[in-house]
Amino acid sequence: MYKPFYLNLSQDLKKELDGFSKEDIAAGLQKQCEEIISHCVKYWMTKSKKLNVKNVCLAGGVFSNVKINQIVAEMQEVENVYVFPHMGDGGLPVGSSCYFNYKLSGQTKIDLPTAYLGPRFSNDEILRCLHSYASGIKYEKLNRKAEAVVDELMNKKVVGYFCNKMEYGPRALGARSILYHARDDSVNDWLNKRLKRTEFMPFGPVTPVEYAHMCYKNWTKDDKCSNFMTKTYNCFEEFKKLHKAVVHIDGTARPQIVTKELNGVYYEIVKLYCDKTNEKALINTSFNLHEEPIICTPQDAIKCLLSNCIDVLIIEDYKVYKV
Repeated sequence: MYKPFYLNLSQDLKKELDGFSKEDIAAGLQKQCEEIISHCVKYWMTKSKKLNVKNVCLAGGVFSNVKINQIVAEMQEVENVYVFPHMGDGGLPVGSSCYFNYKLSGQTKIDLPTAYLGPRFSNDEILRCLHSYASGIKYEKLNRKAEAVVDELMNKKVVGYFCNKMEYGPRALGARSILYHARDDSVNDWLNKRLKRTEFMPFGPVTPVEYAHMCYKNWTKDDKCSNFMTKTYNCFEEFKKLHKAVVHIDGTARPQIVTKELNGVYYEIVKLYCDKTNEKALINTSFNLHEEPIICTPQDAIKCLLSNCIDVLIIEDYKVYKV
């Protein structure tokens, strides 16, 4: 998608950058972008001072940059930040629809409590799919799903978790997620290699709401960004020591905070794991291979299992292994 732009990169720019490492170039671009966004937010907050506006809503692909979102949230002029869960081009139709609705009705606020807005598959549909792959897999029906998933995680298995409606947006939020324990900092190398990814950043953590205040500085229950993994937070020292796989080099993390009301069985799994292990988080990364979209269908999930990107698949009420 971006190759035409990359291949047309200015020769003058190449000369300017010659001799700098890719890490230094990335750091310079990040700093420049942070300064530009901060300036823009400060400008508009100052313009809106008479209206006593202290809330900032962010959308657009640049705001997939979770560090920038943290910087905006920490600005003196800002009280609350909301980042639209599908902050890229895929969210544009929602913005257009909201604007059209405002023109028709004058309504300025439409709640989006959940990102679980995509397709869902019944146990009957899943069972038919499992039957079609019977020669390569074995499976069993689960009576106590949360306990079964936690047992696999405690045995250091990489778990593919497929449940409920698929997420809307770029983040895996426990409907199409890969789960693993967060103690092993080497996981960023070997699991990314297993998933054929080139990412160098740590994975994101998922934490039960009861423990969030012990992990992430300045987190509050009112912070909607933590529902959708759209902002980083500075981590407490104890959390950094125990959960090395999910903490960035600057001491921040990009968490999903889960509740029973919003996340159902997914919350039960994370809470039960944390209670059994005295840990405060699990790795939650998107259920997909490199350069492929997050999986959607049962067929997608089974193909990932057969390609060895996970050890075990939990798909609604079934546990599936590769033969």
